[in-house]
Amino acid sequence: SLLKYRYLMLRNNLVAQKRGKAVKLVLVACFGTLFLSLEYLFFLKVFSYFANLPLDIGSLLLIQMFNMIFLTFFSMLVFSNIITSLSTVYLSQDLELLMALPIKVTNIFILKFIQTIINSSWIIFLFALPIFMASATVEHASSSFHLQIMFLFVPFLVIPGSIGVMTTMLLMRFFPARKAYQVLSLLGLVFGTGLIVFFR
Repeated sequence: SLLKYRYLMLRNNLVAQKRGKAVKLVLVACFGTLFLSLEYLFFLKVFSYFANLPLDIGSLLLIQMFNMIFLTFFSMLVFSNIITSLSTVYLSQDLELLMALPIKVTNIFILKFIQTIINSSWIIFLFALPIFMASATVEHASSSFHLQIMFLFVPFLVIPGSIGVMTTMLLMRFFPARKAYQVLSLLGLVFGTGLIVFFR
């Protein structure tokens, strides 16, 4: 019932979009499609180059690249879930209504947990798809490869989501919700610095 309620909210927001907002949505979709297409072509060229190298060198470079990609995505997912869970679990405007309903608090938390993962992970999922599609094209993978990737992405999204929510709950134990943004800003600075050092 709670998931249906979230679905109805999303559907009503899309239906109620004014013409100007609808045009912006179409433009964002077009630019997003263009970006994902260019990303696919870029990684297709990179993976093709690796495939033409000697076997040991090409395999090593491919493994290192995927290690970097997965570590980057995982770090981004953890920090994104920390930020998102603060808004969905503690500062959401519908919390007062949900807590007043005859619903178990556990079910409300599960709803907010799912909402946090979806809100913070969908863009990472879209960015990752062209990479795996390019890899599958170069390696001539079977059609079942894409289905396996979909299933394997579930724990890859849920694990950093759990870490992010637990980190936010720990922060809320010591800081008020409104003050936590300052702490998260500091964490964001550390996170950004860490990524720069990692890429270097």
